[in-house]
Amino acid sequence: MITLNNGVELTFAYMGYFTESNPWRHSFVTIDTNEVIFITKGTAYLREGTRDYTLREGDLIFLAPNVQHGSFRVSENSIEFYYLHFYDKGFASLGLDKCYRIHDTYNYKNTFRKINHLFLTKKDRSLLECLMASMFLELKENIDQQRNKLCYDIAEYIRINISNPPEIHEIAQHFSYSSDHLSKLFYKCFHVPLKQYISRERLAYIQSYLSTTNYSIKQIAELCHFENENLLIKFFKYHTQTTPTQFRNSLFASHLN
Repeated sequence: MITLNNGVELTFAYMGYFTESNPWRHSFVTIDTNEVIFITKGTAYLREGTRDYTLREGDLIFLAPNVQHGSFRVSENSIEFYYLHFYDKGFASLGLDKCYRIHDTYNYKNTFRKINHLFLTKKDRSLLECLMASMFLELKENIDQQRNKLCYDIAEYIRINISNPPEIHEIAQHFSYSSDHLSKLFYKCFHVPLKQYISRERLAYIQSYLSTTNYSIKQIAELCHFENENLLIKFFKYHTQTTPTQFRNSLFASHLN
Protein backbone atom coordinates (compact mmCIF):
# COMPACT_ATOMS: atom_id res chain seq x y z
CA MET A 1 0.00 0.00 0.00
CA ILE A 2 1.15 3.54 -0.76
CA THR A 3 -0.26 6.61 1.00
CA LEU A 4 -0.27 9.97 -0.83
CA ASN A 5 0.10 13.35 0.87
CA ASN A 6 -3.65 13.96 0.84
CA GLY A 7 -4.34 10.69 2.67
CA VAL A 8 -5.36 8.66 -0.40
CA GLU A 9 -4.31 5.03 -0.05
CA LEU A 10 -3.62 2.84 -3.08
CA THR A 11 -2.96 -0.90 -3.00
CA PHE A 12 -1.93 -2.73 -6.17
CA ALA A 13 -3.85 -5.97 -6.79
CA TYR A 14 -2.80 -7.46 -10.14
CA MET A 15 -2.45 -6.57 -13.82
CA GLY A 16 -1.75 -8.03 -17.26
CA TYR A 17 -1.59 -7.44 -20.98
CA PHE A 18 -4.48 -8.77 -23.08
CA THR A 19 -4.15 -9.50 -26.79
CA GLU A 20 -6.68 -11.06 -29.16
CA SER A 21 -6.52 -11.28 -32.96
CA ASN A 22 -10.05 -12.71 -33.36
CA PRO A 23 -13.40 -11.01 -32.72
CA TRP A 24 -13.67 -10.45 -28.96
CA ARG A 25 -16.26 -9.48 -26.39
CA HIS A 26 -15.59 -8.68 -22.72
CA SER A 27 -17.94 -10.78 -20.58
CA PHE A 28 -20.03 -8.85 -18.05
CA VAL A 29 -18.51 -9.00 -14.58
CA THR A 30 -18.72 -7.22 -11.24
CA ILE A 31 -15.46 -7.01 -9.30
CA ASP A 32 -14.40 -5.40 -6.03
CA THR A 33 -11.31 -3.60 -7.38
CA ASN A 34 -10.77 -0.44 -9.36
CA GLU A 35 -9.60 -1.26 -12.88
CA VAL A 36 -7.60 0.81 -15.36
CA ILE A 37 -7.74 -0.21 -19.01
CA PHE A 38 -5.30 1.32 -21.50
CA ILE A 39 -5.95 0.46 -25.15
CA THR A 40 -2.78 -0.05 -27.21
CA LYS A 41 -4.36 -1.48 -30.36
CA GLY A 42 -7.86 -1.78 -31.84
CA THR A 43 -11.22 -0.66 -30.42
CA ALA A 44 -13.06 -1.80 -27.30
CA TYR A 45 -16.77 -1.22 -26.70
CA LEU A 46 -17.29 -1.18 -22.94
CA ARG A 47 -20.42 -0.64 -20.91
CA GLU A 48 -20.17 0.25 -17.23
CA GLY A 49 -23.51 0.31 -15.47
CA THR A 50 -25.73 2.04 -18.02
CA ARG A 51 -23.04 4.08 -19.84
CA ASP A 52 -21.28 3.02 -23.03
CA TYR A 53 -17.69 3.90 -23.92
CA THR A 54 -15.98 3.41 -27.28
CA LEU A 55 -12.26 3.18 -26.58
CA ARG A 56 -9.60 3.35 -29.27
CA GLU A 57 -5.82 3.13 -29.29
CA GLY A 58 -4.45 5.64 -26.79
CA ASP A 59 -7.63 5.76 -24.67
CA LEU A 60 -7.52 5.06 -20.94
CA ILE A 61 -10.52 4.44 -18.69
CA PHE A 62 -11.02 3.98 -14.94
CA LEU A 63 -13.68 1.40 -14.06
CA ALA A 64 -15.24 1.61 -10.62
CA PRO A 65 -15.45 -1.29 -8.16
CA ASN A 66 -18.74 -3.12 -7.59
CA VAL A 67 -20.25 -1.80 -10.84
CA GLN A 68 -20.96 -4.30 -13.60
CA HIS A 69 -19.01 -3.82 -16.82
CA GLY A 70 -18.55 -5.68 -20.10
CA SER A 71 -18.76 -5.28 -23.88
CA PHE A 72 -21.90 -3.90 -25.52
CA ARG A 73 -20.47 -4.79 -28.94
CA VAL A 74 -17.94 -7.22 -30.38
CA SER A 75 -14.49 -5.90 -31.24
CA GLU A 76 -14.20 -7.23 -34.80
CA ASN A 77 -10.48 -6.71 -35.39
CA SER A 78 -7.48 -7.52 -33.23
CA ILE A 79 -7.30 -5.74 -29.89
CA GLU A 80 -4.61 -5.24 -27.25
CA PHE A 81 -4.71 -3.47 -23.90
CA TYR A 82 -3.18 -3.29 -20.45
CA TYR A 83 -5.45 -3.86 -17.46
CA LEU A 84 -4.47 -2.91 -13.93
CA HIS A 85 -6.46 -3.61 -10.77
CA PHE A 86 -6.06 -1.83 -7.45
CA TYR A 87 -7.82 -1.14 -4.16
CA ASP A 88 -8.21 2.34 -2.79
CA LYS A 89 -9.21 4.57 0.09
CA GLY A 90 -10.30 8.05 -0.96
CA PHE A 91 -9.27 7.65 -4.60
CA ALA A 92 -12.19 9.81 -5.82
CA SER A 93 -10.72 12.83 -4.02
CA LEU A 94 -7.88 12.92 -6.58
CA GLY A 95 -10.41 14.33 -9.04
CA LEU A 96 -9.36 12.17 -11.96
CA ASP A 97 -11.60 12.02 -15.01
CA LYS A 98 -13.33 8.85 -16.12
CA CYS A 99 -11.57 8.67 -19.48
CA TYR A 100 -8.41 10.11 -20.96
CA ARG A 101 -7.11 10.45 -24.47
CA ILE A 102 -3.36 9.80 -24.10
CA HIS A 103 -1.28 11.65 -26.69
CA ASP A 104 2.12 10.64 -25.33
CA THR A 105 1.36 6.93 -25.72
CA TYR A 106 5.01 5.84 -25.72
CA ASN A 107 5.66 6.97 -22.13
CA TYR A 108 2.41 5.46 -20.84
CA LYS A 109 3.05 2.16 -22.62
CA ASN A 110 6.50 2.14 -21.07
CA THR A 111 5.09 2.81 -17.58
CA PHE A 112 2.50 0.03 -17.87
CA ARG A 113 5.21 -2.29 -19.21
CA LYS A 114 7.46 -1.53 -16.22
CA ILE A 115 4.66 -2.10 -13.71
CA ASN A 116 3.70 -5.35 -15.41
CA HIS A 117 7.33 -6.52 -15.42
CA LEU A 118 7.65 -5.81 -11.70
CA PHE A 119 4.41 -7.70 -11.05
CA LEU A 120 5.41 -10.74 -13.14
CA THR A 121 8.89 -10.94 -11.63
CA LYS A 122 7.42 -10.60 -8.12
CA LYS A 123 9.62 -7.65 -7.23
CA ASP A 124 9.08 -5.45 -4.17
CA ARG A 125 5.53 -4.01 -4.40
CA SER A 126 6.66 -0.61 -3.07
CA LEU A 127 8.37 0.35 -6.35
CA LEU A 128 5.44 -0.99 -8.33
CA GLU A 129 2.93 1.04 -6.32
CA CYS A 130 5.12 4.16 -6.57
CA LEU A 131 5.06 3.89 -10.37
CA MET A 132 1.29 3.36 -10.33
CA ALA A 133 0.68 6.37 -8.05
CA SER A 134 3.08 8.51 -10.09
CA MET A 135 1.12 7.70 -13.25
CA PHE A 136 -2.19 8.66 -11.63
CA LEU A 137 -0.77 11.95 -10.30
CA GLU A 138 0.65 12.76 -13.73
CA LEU A 139 -2.81 12.25 -15.24
CA LYS A 140 -4.25 14.61 -12.62
CA GLU A 141 -1.60 17.25 -13.38
CA ASN A 142 -2.33 17.00 -17.09
CA ILE A 143 -6.07 17.47 -16.66
CA ASP A 144 -5.50 20.41 -14.27
CA GLN A 145 -3.31 22.06 -16.92
CA GLN A 146 -5.97 21.47 -19.56
CA ARG A 147 -8.64 22.99 -17.31
CA ASN A 148 -6.45 26.01 -16.57
CA LYS A 149 -5.81 26.54 -20.26
CA LEU A 150 -9.54 26.34 -20.96
CA CYS A 151 -10.27 28.93 -18.25
CA TYR A 152 -7.66 31.34 -19.60
CA ASP A 153 -9.04 30.80 -23.11
CA ILE A 154 -12.49 31.72 -21.76
CA ALA A 155 -11.12 34.85 -20.09
CA GLU A 156 -9.43 35.87 -23.33
CA TYR A 157 -12.63 35.21 -25.29
CA ILE A 158 -14.53 37.49 -22.89
CA ARG A 159 -11.86 40.18 -23.18
CA ILE A 160 -11.98 40.15 -26.98
CA ASN A 161 -15.79 40.37 -27.02
CA ILE A 162 -16.29 42.60 -23.98
CA SER A 163 -17.77 45.52 -25.97
CA ASN A 164 -20.76 43.22 -26.49
CA PRO A 165 -20.21 40.63 -23.75
CA PRO A 166 -21.47 37.12 -24.50
CA GLU A 167 -23.94 35.33 -22.27
CA ILE A 168 -22.74 32.28 -20.35
CA HIS A 169 -24.67 29.91 -22.62
CA GLU A 170 -23.03 31.51 -25.67
CA ILE A 171 -19.57 31.01 -24.15
CA ALA A 172 -20.45 27.40 -23.29
CA GLN A 173 -21.64 26.79 -26.84
CA HIS A 174 -18.45 28.32 -28.27
CA PHE A 175 -16.26 25.98 -26.19
CA SER A 176 -18.59 22.96 -26.56
CA TYR A 177 -19.39 22.56 -22.85
CA SER A 178 -22.54 22.79 -20.80
CA SER A 179 -23.12 26.11 -19.01
CA ASP A 180 -23.04 24.50 -15.56
CA HIS A 181 -19.83 22.56 -16.21
CA LEU A 182 -18.08 25.60 -17.67
CA SER A 183 -19.15 27.81 -14.76
CA LYS A 184 -17.85 25.28 -12.23
CA LEU A 185 -14.49 24.98 -14.00
CA PHE A 186 -14.14 28.76 -14.21
CA TYR A 187 -14.94 29.27 -10.53
CA LYS A 188 -12.47 26.56 -9.54
CA CYS A 189 -9.74 28.27 -11.54
CA PHE A 190 -10.35 31.96 -10.75
CA HIS A 191 -12.45 31.76 -7.55
CA VAL A 192 -15.04 34.14 -9.00
CA PRO A 193 -18.41 33.28 -10.60
CA LEU A 194 -18.33 33.51 -14.40
CA LYS A 195 -21.27 35.93 -14.50
CA GLN A 196 -19.55 38.21 -11.98
CA TYR A 197 -16.32 38.07 -13.98
CA ILE A 198 -18.10 39.16 -17.17
CA SER A 199 -19.72 42.09 -15.33
CA ARG A 200 -16.39 43.08 -13.79
CA GLU A 201 -14.66 43.09 -17.18
CA ARG A 202 -17.51 45.04 -18.76
CA LEU A 203 -17.34 47.60 -15.97
CA ALA A 204 -13.58 48.02 -16.46
CA TYR A 205 -14.18 48.48 -20.20
CA ILE A 206 -16.70 51.28 -19.53
CA GLN A 207 -14.36 52.89 -17.01
CA SER A 208 -11.57 52.97 -19.58
CA TYR A 209 -13.79 55.05 -21.90
CA LEU A 210 -14.75 57.38 -19.05
CA SER A 211 -11.15 57.93 -17.99
CA THR A 212 -9.40 58.17 -21.38
CA THR A 213 -11.93 59.78 -23.74
CA ASN A 214 -14.32 62.71 -23.94
CA TYR A 215 -17.13 60.58 -25.31
CA SER A 216 -20.58 61.34 -23.94
CA ILE A 217 -22.38 58.75 -21.83
CA LYS A 218 -24.70 58.15 -24.76
CA GLN A 219 -21.77 57.46 -27.09
CA ILE A 220 -20.18 55.07 -24.59
CA ALA A 221 -23.50 53.29 -24.18
CA GLU A 222 -23.62 52.73 -27.93
CA LEU A 223 -20.02 51.52 -28.05
CA CYS A 224 -20.72 49.08 -25.20
CA HIS A 225 -23.93 47.81 -26.81
CA PHE A 226 -26.41 49.09 -24.22
CA GLU A 227 -29.85 49.79 -25.66
CA ASN A 228 -29.73 53.28 -24.17
CA GLU A 229 -27.63 55.38 -21.80
CA ASN A 230 -30.03 54.86 -18.89
CA LEU A 231 -29.26 51.14 -18.89
CA LEU A 232 -25.53 51.89 -18.81
CA ILE A 233 -26.03 54.28 -15.89
CA LYS A 234 -28.10 51.69 -14.05
CA PHE A 235 -25.47 48.99 -14.65
CA PHE A 236 -22.63 51.28 -13.58
CA LYS A 237 -24.36 52.50 -10.44
CA TYR A 238 -25.31 48.97 -9.40
CA HIS A 239 -21.66 47.88 -9.47
CA THR A 240 -19.96 51.05 -8.17
CA GLN A 241 -22.64 52.91 -6.16
CA THR A 242 -21.87 55.98 -8.25
CA THR A 243 -22.87 57.30 -11.68
CA PRO A 244 -20.58 57.40 -14.73
CA THR A 245 -20.51 61.20 -14.58
CA GLN A 246 -19.57 61.20 -10.90
CA PHE A 247 -16.84 58.65 -11.63
CA ARG A 248 -15.44 60.80 -14.45
CA ASN A 249 -15.60 63.97 -12.34
CA SER A 250 -13.78 62.29 -9.47
CA LEU A 251 -10.94 61.38 -11.83
CA PHE A 252 -10.77 64.96 -13.08
CA ALA A 253 -10.66 66.34 -9.54
CA SER A 254 -7.91 63.89 -8.57
CA HIS A 255 -5.91 64.95 -11.61
CA LEU A 256 -6.20 68.63 -10.67
CA ASN A 257 -5.14 67.94 -7.10
